[in-house]
Amino acid sequence: MGALLTSTCLRTGLLLLVAAGPGCRHCREETVTPNLAPPYDGWFRGRAGSANPTVAATTAAGLTDSYPNTTTVGGTYPDPLSYNCTQYHSESRNLNYAAALYGYSFRISVVQYHEGPLLLVSDYSRGNPATTWLRYHLSTGKAEPIRYSNMPAGVVPDSLKPDVRQLPSLTVNGYTYAPVWRLTNPYLASRGAPSSAAVLYLSPEYGLVRFEQRDGTVWNLEGR
Repeated sequence: MGALLTSTCLRTGLLLLVAAGPGCRHCREETVTPNLAPPYDGWFRGRAGSANPTVAATTAAGLTDSYPNTTTVGGTYPDPLSYNCTQYHSESRNLNYAAALYGYSFRISVVQYHEGPLLLVSDYSRGNPATTWLRYHLSTGKAEPIRYSNMPAGVVPDSLKPDVRQLPSLTVNGYTYAPVWRLTNPYLASRGAPSSAAVLYLSPEYGLVRFEQRDGTVWNLEGR
């Protein structure tokens, strides 16, 4: 019999004695299905069942684009989240943006997690050097390091965390959104292409209302 090792079961915090080698015991991952608490269960309600699911986008220089079929999707978050031997099949609110012309592609979600609501922003845009994932804990104000795809290594964490700030309001195309979350992706801000979306502006009611490219170009979206 191998030497006894002390191992902590992360899910329960129970101290276990296990034998070293092939017979070691491990925590069995459990599944939970938490619901979003108010007010996060109402995020993106302005685009739920929208009569006009196409979001128009413009720049000051006269560039135009559009994001068709942009409506709020609820239900279980499609990618389960794991933490301390527990897998979270969580209630979520999601918006998917896929540009008709310039290749921008975002998924913006708020998901119930073990510490509370989690804001997730995935950027799959065509011109980026890598797909990136931003995670921000809304109840604690904790931002996790940006993760990005790096083949063949797979998904790896960046050394920098996103800068996330809540603005009292922001006026876009003559309409004032209040409040608005300003999210800076440090990976794209420092290593992205000139066209990469380095800064996003997010309304809890209407979703993405503006983003800034790394080269300073500003795209304004018709959020309502």
